Amino acid sequence: MFIMFKMIPIFKRIHVHRKMHIFIFSDKPAIKVNPLMVVNETDTAVMTGEINSNPLAKISWYDGERLLKTKTFTQTAILVLQNVSCIDTKNYTLVVSNVLQENVTALVELIVNCKFQ
Repeated sequence: MFIMFKMIPIFKRIHVHRKMHIFIFSDKPAIKVNPLMVVNETDTAVMTGEINSNPLAKISWYDGERLLKTKTFTQTAILVLQNVSCIDTKNYTLVVSNVLQENVTALVELIVNCKFQ
């Protein structure tokens, strides 16, 4: 079956004979993270968050007030820290925003097992 569309000038009125219902589903951002990650010194730490958001969200990872990474229009938040050391033991904050709600946050605590010399 082929459907043909005819281009109609924007100023022309269109009469619809049947009622049409349009549903637009929107969701405020929600975050699912593993709140604790334990790795050994010199390992790679991969922190992830699953984002439920419609429209898609902007995500940002922070170390305190320092911005580490930003990505837009995504459902997955990933922060990779390579060759971690003892000073990387701290809380990292994931901040998610969309047009319905800004600054939804989740904390991930990273604990680095240090090698004593």
